[in-house]
Amino acid sequence: MRTLVLWPIAAGLLVVGCSAGGTVAEGSATVASASASGGAVASADSCPQGPPARSPLVNDSYDNDGVVGTIANNTGADIWISNDAGPNSYRGVTAEKHRAPCLLAPGKRAAFAGSMDAVLYVSSTPTNRSGSRVYLFDPDIGYPAAYVTGFTEPFSVDNYSCGADPLDNIDFSEDESRDFEARNGEGYTGKVTVVRLPDDEAAANEYTGRSSATDDWARMDVTVNGLGSCS
Repeated sequence: MRTLVLWPIAAGLLVVGCSAGGTVAEGSATVASASASGGAVASADSCPQGPPARSPLVNDSYDNDGVVGTIANNTGADIWISNDAGPNSYRGVTAEKHRAPCLLAPGKRAAFAGSMDAVLYVSSTPTNRSGSRVYLFDPDIGYPAAYVTGFTEPFSVDNYSCGADPLDNIDFSEDESRDFEARNGEGYTGKVTVVRLPDDEAAANEYTGRSSATDDWARMDVTVNGLGSCS
C-alpha cells in the first residue's frame, strides 16, 4: 500500500491506476468489520460470524499483507459462501481451494480473512453452485482492490470473468465504496457493494486471531444485494 506499480494477480489481471473511481462511503460505520456478530447461529451449516474469521471463510496461512472484513447478506434469501483463497493465490487461480460453503441467512453478516487476498464465492445453493465471485486483494505494493464476476461450477478460468471485463478491477483508498453490477453476453456479476474501511491493526488482529504482522492489512466489507451467474 505504498507506491503503485503494475502487479500480477489472478487470471492475468492487472492492478491499474490509483483511484477507486467510486464514491466516499456514507455511514460506513453500519458496515464496519468490527460488528460482524449478528445473532444466534441458525444451524450447523451456518457461517461462523466471528470475529475471528473461521473456516470456510478464512484461508490456511497468513502473510504481511492481507484482507479482513465482513460479508453481509442483503438478498432476502439464504446464501452459501466460501473463501477459496489459498496462500498467495492472487499470483494464480490454481491456488484456490474450493472449500465447502457455509450458510448465511438474510440480514446476517460473517467475518472473513485472507492472506494477500480473499476469494468469496456466493451462491444460492451449497452444491452445483452459480452466483457471484468477489475477489479482494492487498498486494505487497499498491492499493487494495476488488474484482467481482459471475461464476458457475465446474470452476474454470473461463468462468471467472463472466459478466465483467477481465480488467474491471477497482483499487480503493480508505473510506471509499463501490457498487459492482455488470452484464455481458457471458453472464451477470450480481449486485455487490464493497467498502474499504480505514486500516486498523487491532481490528486485523481480532479478525485473524494474530497478534503481529497485520499493521498493513486492508479492511474491506462486502454486501451482497443480488447474485450473479454465467450463461
